[in-house]
Formats: sequence, structure tokens, C-alpha cells
Amino acid sequence: MTTKKPKPTTPKRILIFGASGTGKNWFGERLSKKSRIKFYDTDDLAWIKRFTVRRDYKEKCDMLKKICKKDKWMIATGATTYVSCAEKRADLIIILEAGFLRKSYRIIKRHFQKNASGEEYSPSNPLKLVYANYLDYRKGGKGRIYFDGLMKKYPGKVRVFGQGEKRRFLEAWGR
Repeated sequence: MTTKKPKPTTPKRILIFGASGTGKNWFGERLSKKSRIKFYDTDDLAWIKRFTVRRDYKEKCDMLKKICKKDKWMIATGATTYVSCAEKRADLIIILEAGFLRKSYRIIKRHFQKNASGEEYSPSNPLKLVYANYLDYRKGGKGRIYFDGLMKKYPGKVRVFGQGEKRRFLEAWGR
């Protein structure tokens, strides 16, 4: 007699972490389309007028808590200070990683593309973001320490993806 393996449950609440340039939005938007789970970017919670008028800390926390109470959601964030409600409720936490040069290239490319198109975009110097990424994600940076803590706190629901893993995960979704 053969026993059927139970089919793994499909996550309904997905939290995507990563530094600037790791592909959080690219990945989240594609996964949202495949999964039919609404995608939220915490940048949209942090700003009243995108990248011009900052939202009050308490207000953005309240907005995130409201999203977290929903049955299904997908949240992309680079923030670590106000996302604990999402961490706790998530069925799956994905940490996106990319090499320093890849992230740097993407940050600078995005800056010039957004400026050329006239699209609202962060007024900060892209080189500051590149430098912050370098400092934060080298061994011992606060982002690395935070993610290591997440992996210990939620061992069954944290996965770390590089470039190849992102694509394979998208291809395999729903099989």
C-alpha cells in the first residue's frame, strides 16, 4: 500500500525582504500575478505623496497592521522597524539577496530611468543607496544580523533567494 504525500499548502501571506536593488518589486509583482494575491510595497505606506511627503510613523504602522489582518497578502519591504506584525502572520518569509555589483547597477540604472521618464522617484542620491547597501550587507551589517535573527526565529518559514532561486520559484508556483 502506498501512502500519498500530503500536498504542501500554498502560502497565503508572503513577506518579501531585501535591500534596494535585490528585485523585491519585480519578484513581488510577478508572484502576485501568478498567485492572485494582492501585492503591497511598504514604500507606498511610508509616503503620502510618493517620495516627497513622508507619512507619520504611527500612521504607516496602522496601515500595515490593517493589511496584516487580511486573509491574503504579499508585502515587499526593505524596512525592519515596523513590520513585526507581517513577520508573525506570514506563512512564508522570503529574503532576496543579490551581489553588491548587481544591486549597485540596478540602483543607478533605476535612478536614471525614473529621472528620464519624469516618474516620481526618491530624491536621494543613488550613490548614497549604493554605499548604504555596501555597509549594511557586508558581513556583520545590521541587515545581515536582522535576517539571521529571522531565520532563527521562524526556521520553518524563511527562505533566502538569490537571482536563480527567484526565477525557479516563480516557474514552480502553482504546480
